[in-house]
Amino acid sequence: LPGDVAPMVRILSRGARDEPGNATLVHDEVRHLVDSSRAEATVQLLQRYRELVGGGGNGAAGPEEVVMALQQGLVDTLLVHDDPDDDRTAWYSPDLQQLALDDDTLRQLSAAAVEPVRLVDACVAGALRRGAEVRIAPSAVLDGQVGAILRGPLAAN
Repeated sequence: LPGDVAPMVRILSRGARDEPGNATLVHDEVRHLVDSSRAEATVQLLQRYRELVGGGGNGAAGPEEVVMALQQGLVDTLLVHDDPDDDRTAWYSPDLQQLALDDDTLRQLSAAAVEPVRLVDACVAGALRRGAEVRIAPSAVLDGQVGAILRGPLAAN
């Protein structure tokens, strides 16, 4: 296999045609391999995030930095922990073009009426609107339930 594909290939311990009833065992093994692969990718992503935030790199930690990065279109991967009891809000313009943590700031950016939205929902909408990936992460890893891996350095406002 080509070098870039080989690390993604896993060999099953059994085949579906080996014995009657093996199809279920193969299905379970494939599901386990997929789940393990997804978990490994998430661990690598979170390690990268910690390195970028801790080392002053292209990482944003907490609502202020993440919203600023979304405003600047810099978010490559948004990391969120969605706590249903988290009632913090952000403000979004109705056309979903502008996002801010308070309505006064947003009114300066947008002439249109503004509406409050749950913080995590606003960040997810902003990330998806700007072509970023969104991943769920444990709250212990994130400052303020949100973080981001950026495409470039965050410009000060």
